[in-house]
Amino acid sequence: MNEKQQQPQPQPVGQAIPAQPVAPSPQAVQNWDNAQYQQPQQVQYVVMQQSLQGVGGWLLFFLICMGLGAMTNIISFFTSIDLLSAGLGGAVPIVNIIFGIPLVALYIATIVFIALQKKLGKTLAIVSYAAAALASLVGNIISLNTMSSVGLGGSAIGFILAQLIGSGLIILYFVASKRVKATLVK
Repeated sequence: MNEKQQQPQPQPVGQAIPAQPVAPSPQAVQNWDNAQYQQPQQVQYVVMQQSLQGVGGWLLFFLICMGLGAMTNIISFFTSIDLLSAGLGGAVPIVNIIFGIPLVALYIATIVFIALQKKLGKTLAIVSYAAAALASLVGNIISLNTMSSVGLGGSAIGFILAQLIGSGLIILYFVASKRVKATLVK
């Protein structure tokens, strides 16, 4: 019977074997206590600054807007031709036809030059937004006569002012932006 008591009993699979308690060494306890109460070391944090080089951020946003503007002007150009050929429209489709293709060309040239990081891209962007503001201003002034006759003259003037202020702010971005200065260097 002694032999049966001395033989270890097999443990069933999935059951944990009870661990024997192990007392930590006095040296480990002393090291832990010392580490716990030491003054914290000076920590240096490294702040990663985003690079301002490359087409990104607001510059990328304005390039996407130019691409959408080019598509909108193409659609407006062909819609204006269709309206005039049907005998509809008036002066606004003529403005769309006059300004449509040059604006598309300016937008595409600006996108290409900025994507290539050329200095000329900045000048083209300023010219593009100024030309778009001029085209919009001419179209809205022509529309102002119609809108005034139905009592919407004040809102048309507000819309014209909002467009001029918005275009001015975008042009100011291309003049003063650090990203534009760092990116368009070739």
